[in-house]
Formats: sequence, C-alpha cells, structure tokens
Amino acid sequence: MKKFNRLLLAVSILFILTITVFPPYSDMRNLNRTVFRTFEIALREWRYNGTLRYFRTNILGNIALFIPFGYFAWLSGFRKTIFLGMLLSICIEAAQYPMGRWTDIDDVILNTIGTAAGFGLAVLWRRIRRNGHR
Repeated sequence: MKKFNRLLLAVSILFILTITVFPPYSDMRNLNRTVFRTFEIALREWRYNGTLRYFRTNILGNIALFIPFGYFAWLSGFRKTIFLGMLLSICIEAAQYPMGRWTDIDDVILNTIGTAAGFGLAVLWRRIRRNGHR
C-alpha cells in the first residue's frame, strides 16, 4: 500500500508541475508580493462584474491543485507534509517568474492550504475506514 501511495504522490506532483510550470498558455510576467491581493481582486470582480470566475479559477483552483499532494503525502506526518507542500509551491513560483509567468505569494498560501486540506481528508478517510471495519 505504501508503494502505491508513493506512486500516486508522484503522479500528483507531475500533475501540479504540468499545470503550473508547463501550461498551454502564458500570462504576462508579474510579481505579487502583497499578501491577500488575490482575494482583493476576486472581491472587486464579484462586486463590479457580479462574477466569481477569478475566485473559482485562482483561489479555489490553487487550493484544489494541492489537495491530492497533501492526501498522498500524509504518511510523512502533518508538519513535514505541510512543509513539503509549501516548499514545492515556493519552488514553482520561483521557477515561473524567469519563464515570463505570474509569480504570486498568495499562490503559496493557497497551495499550502490545499496541502493541509488534503492531509485532513487523508486522516479523515483513514478514521472512517478504521471505524467501519470494527
């Protein structure tokens, strides 16, 4: 089971890299160092346009992208899983800027939240399975 879990962890990392480092599109190069600016932009879009597109694609997308990583890395323990998810996100953001992509501190925060959510889901799933087999 551990080998299969590691395989799925590797697949989730490859998927993250495919989406973030090698996407089929390229944004303009930009650097956001203002924490929670992404939330401000999403709120402004909702207030003036009545849409949640930016919220769905950027905020929820960044969280959802790292949930599988947190889920399959749970065997490393909570602190290590969170650290590894944050480190992976920082490395991705650092690689994106020289490639002419958008680099954003909020992405690191949202990816780390996604890692924590995935870890929580893995723990919850294991508890449900354990209690169901009694």
